[in-house]
Amino acid sequence: GVNLEIAHLKVAFKEGWGKASEILNRIHQERKRGIEINADQYPYTAWGSSILDFLPKNIVYKGINYWRNYLLKKENRKEIICFIKNNLEGPEKGMGWEGVIIANTKTKNNEVIVGRSMHELSIIRKIEPEELIIDLLIEKEGYVKLIVFCMKEEDVKTILKDSLVMIGSDGRAVSPHGKFSKIHYHPRYYGTFPRILGKYVRKEKVISLPEAIRKMTFMPATKIGLKDRGQITEGAFADIVIFNPDSIIDNATFVNPQRFSSGIKEVLVNGKI
Repeated sequence: GVNLEIAHLKVAFKEGWGKASEILNRIHQERKRGIEINADQYPYTAWGSSILDFLPKNIVYKGINYWRNYLLKKENRKEIICFIKNNLEGPEKGMGWEGVIIANTKTKNNEVIVGRSMHELSIIRKIEPEELIIDLLIEKEGYVKLIVFCMKEEDVKTILKDSLVMIGSDGRAVSPHGKFSKIHYHPRYYGTFPRILGKYVRKEKVISLPEAIRKMTFMPATKIGLKDRGQITEGAFADIVIFNPDSIIDNATFVNPQRFSSGIKEVLVNGKI
């Protein structure tokens, strides 16, 4: 049968807050029916998005040349502004426009807007947030990455404690140097695993240290069929992180996301430092 994975399990938007247990109960019900189902999670109350998420999907799918010309027409602009205001699933419906932060744009001179909320930038430009969205779509050709605050901490903890949920960063290889240094990433890129070990294990005791390590290593390796990975046994590949459980903590924040964590001594991949 199909091995099912629910990626980035979360309860987004206020209407769903407090319902994490209901979701997890459903997952366990399907497990009892014989479905190989798991989920993974990153330990933050904000997710990454794109400014294109404000547009109707049927317009986005037609490509940049179509929707850019479409938005340049005054009557269409009004139509899309109305759509954004009435769309119940828009990114701003979580915590308002204050909770929608610009993380990165296509142009080089983006320092003026990166790190600002849509609310703040709309005040600076003296226009409504919905109008700002249209302007940015045209100016940046659709390449505006966002960080959206829309989750509740208690739901994050409830999901983290579940035995079927793994931990992942939902990130990729990044660097504080070179061309990547000016990108305003989500802090999960740098901080996911130390955040789990420092905040949720040591400080808040949401889960135990062995359980946290299992969720980060053995569970995902087993789920995707990686042999001789995810555990320390004779003959396995030596992928090992040596850290201090008394000091490990994430330092990356939504304001300063490119900050390395504390408390990590060595990292070995295939036995090499």
